[in-house]
Amino acid sequence: MGPPLDLGRALPSPAMITPNHTASIHLWQFLKELLLQPEAYSHCIRWIDREKAIFKIEDSVEVARLWGIRKNRPAMNYDKLSRSIRQYYKKGIIRKTEISQRLVYQFVKPV
Repeated sequence: MGPPLDLGRALPSPAMITPNHTASIHLWQFLKELLLQPEAYSHCIRWIDREKAIFKIEDSVEVARLWGIRKNRPAMNYDKLSRSIRQYYKKGIIRKTEISQRLVYQFVKPV
């Protein structure tokens, strides 16, 4: 029989389970997080119609910068971020809306 298991080492560190852990979040989840904190992020992303899950990215550069920080990718820009958003169209997670405004999207599934 080997040495006793050190349970303190077997548990994940707080850094591994915080929202900043890069492997644990998808872009759509991150966007929802920002939307759910309007006091901090309404300058860059906001709800247009919360009941219909329609939102607008007000400052695409800032949203991309925040996403880059979260994923530890300093070269993140809106072109790269928008490519991910477009992939969500195919997966039925996000879609463009009938509102003919730039950077207005809708979560397909309820928020």
